[in-house]
Amino acid sequence: MKRILKYTLIVLFWIGLWWAASAIVGLPLILPSPVDVLIKLGQMSMTPLFWRVMLISSVRVFIGIVLSYVAAFALALVCHRVKLLHDIFMPAISVIKTTPVTSFILIAFVLMHRDLIPGLIAALMVFPVVFTNTIEGMRSARPELLETAFAYRLGFLDRAKCIWIPTLRPFMISAAGASVGLAIKAGVAAEVLICPEVSVGKYIFNAKQNMEYVELFAWTVAIVIFSYLLDIAFKLALKRVKRKTRKETPAYEN
Repeated sequence: MKRILKYTLIVLFWIGLWWAASAIVGLPLILPSPVDVLIKLGQMSMTPLFWRVMLISSVRVFIGIVLSYVAAFALALVCHRVKLLHDIFMPAISVIKTTPVTSFILIAFVLMHRDLIPGLIAALMVFPVVFTNTIEGMRSARPELLETAFAYRLGFLDRAKCIWIPTLRPFMISAAGASVGLAIKAGVAAEVLICPEVSVGKYIFNAKQNMEYVELFAWTVAIVIFSYLLDIAFKLALKRVKRKTRKETPAYEN
């Protein structure tokens, strides 16, 4: 209860700061008040089009995140075992980390259909974070546990339950926290630049072009809420795996 109250007060503080800034500026066309934005968001949410647009954009980004998460995790496991592959793929990981998102978007726009680009861009944002965290997690495994597993001749599943899942869990949760929000922002940025037919980015771009800044802020708030909920969903899923793993872990784990 105290935690809920704490976060509620924090949210109200920032809304109050926004309201004060809007009142000081005094130009709703430039900086609309939170009341106007929330009213507009409420009106938008009453239309089927709003939910259709949010759903389609969400699915694009979500598919990109999940596929990238799985692919990066699998590649990291292989690279941990084969150092040559690690050395081969690290330059590509570094390029993905350092290349501006806009460059990826424009290159992808030349090569593929615009509806596929937001998911690809979201995947590119997630991949290096998950890959790096998985490698670090594998390297942090306690040597004595690995030696014990070898001595007892534990199978692959038992090793995963007793060693690898508990070891990698905090790294995977950290990766989710660091990459999900970034992937959503990058995916929406891709939509704004390439304007797929049905997308949040297209409506943000149109609102900016038509100087409908209340609507622009409303779409932005909707994205923030969606990003927060998706981030919570990923973390809850990983914590559920944590609880399930603890129940199924054999007694000889310790």
